[in-house]
Amino acid sequence: MRITAILSLVVAALAIDAGASAQAPLKPSGRVAILLGEGRLVVADAATGETVANIVASDAPRYRLQYGRLARLAGADELFMVLPDERVPVLMALNVRTLAARKVTRLPADAYTALAVGAKSGRVFAFGSLDMEVEIVDPRTGNVEARPLRGGTQQMFSAAVSAEEDRVYVSLHGNASGVDGYDITGPKTKHVLYLPTHGNFAIVGDRILAATGGPQLQEYDLAGNLLRQVDTRLVGNHLMEFALDAKRAIYAAGSCMYSGGLSRVNPGTNAMLGPVVRPAEPDGRLPPAALPVCGERISVAASGAWVALAALRDGVDPLANQTSSVLIVDTQTGAVLRTIPTTSGVVDVLVLN
Repeated sequence: MRITAILSLVVAALAIDAGASAQAPLKPSGRVAILLGEGRLVVADAATGETVANIVASDAPRYRLQYGRLARLAGADELFMVLPDERVPVLMALNVRTLAARKVTRLPADAYTALAVGAKSGRVFAFGSLDMEVEIVDPRTGNVEARPLRGGTQQMFSAAVSAEEDRVYVSLHGNASGVDGYDITGPKTKHVLYLPTHGNFAIVGDRILAATGGPQLQEYDLAGNLLRQVDTRLVGNHLMEFALDAKRAIYAAGSCMYSGGLSRVNPGTNAMLGPVVRPAEPDGRLPPAALPVCGERISVAASGAWVALAALRDGVDPLANQTSSVLIVDTQTGAVLRTIPTTSGVVDVLVLN
């Protein structure tokens, strides 16, 4: 009888400990790189929000950032960004382990909307925002090769480079919305692909996954054939951003200027990996300040346990003279684990694992 009672107490204690650990909030592990409209990069600890690095190209930059992207190969030591100095845009590199920054080279265009790093050579592809050209930079030497893309003044939104670095892809926003693909192997750049999409995109193996502006993402093959749609269930949004974890699960965040929310989707089955965090009613809107989970940019930890969201409450474009924040969100529960305030609008975020 006594042994049975003791065993019962032990089992009960273990059950209490298990319940407490199951309810314990997630402690995110890693850092977040935050590109700010005032023309600098901040690196913050995801768990504490503490700033661990502050990078500028100049203490008196010639212009502020409204567009831009951060780029890093998975597992690589260096993170790349374009920051303004007192004269021109500068390609900068940050060692994510030592937090030492260096200037790679100055760039010729007025501003750069997107960056990509070639998986084959490690070269950096910097895409001019209105000049419709790409500068291909050797980050070791700073040598720059300029390749013009199709002429025009379309607003570039994001860009990518193929695994073999024989093609570059750019997403345009506005009246000329969509993804264009260019062959860059010959002496002249050749336009080879157009996809009727709207927003960001990702090259995933031999597929292209792209936003549409609605709750569905579209998957194409490299020839441009539509294969299927992936439903994020984030209705009432102008959805243009998503991210993939190491297992290629899809994470999407609704805009702070629409219905907000966060969802996780299994790309193979189109099944939800958890509840959809949707603070607003379908097709309804709440004031931006009332949306607990929303973002104009999203980056996910490799484990998929948490995401970083650029929460812009005063419009979809970051402004250098307006404060903003980055939300660290538990992807299992949708709980905001940490709010990292920023001194200006957030242009881009990237989780550093």
